[in-house]
Amino acid sequence: MRPDCKALAAALDGFGALWRWGDFYGNPACDGAAEYIAVLDEPTFDGSDDGELTCCRHSVALELYDNGGRGAEARRRELSRLLLASGFKHKRAGSVHIPSERKHMTAYYLNGWIEEGEADGRDHRD
Repeated sequence: MRPDCKALAAALDGFGALWRWGDFYGNPACDGAAEYIAVLDEPTFDGSDDGELTCCRHSVALELYDNGGRGAEARRRELSRLLLASGFKHKRAGSVHIPSERKHMTAYYLNGWIEEGEADGRDHRD
């Protein structure tokens, strides 16, 4: 069985950063968030020949925004370890500076897809 959306939510809660399923509206850094994660989700719906929905699969990428600096690389590795421990194989891209956000962004591309599960879409804080 593949990991599901609930397992991803639990892993992100365990990381302890502000996160949101979907994109952020506004800049969480303006509210004092040192780091935050946007969970970008692209659902694919599969059905049978008679039109019945048989499966919903999610292709997911995470975008971790942080301030850079000494501790940031350790936190990026920590997120990778937490994802792997939760059953999410992924590829981590190099960090890039986003001047408009005044943050560094690191993308984590989850391999394959994850199964349908409930994710409430709220902002989460530890």
